[in-house]
Amino acid sequence: MARNILDWIQGIYRQGARK
Repeated sequence: MARNILDWIQGIYRQGARK
């Protein structure tokens, strides 16, 4: 459960923080 969250979080965080 938490692992899935970190999975999509890392993707959004990378696109959101990188932007």
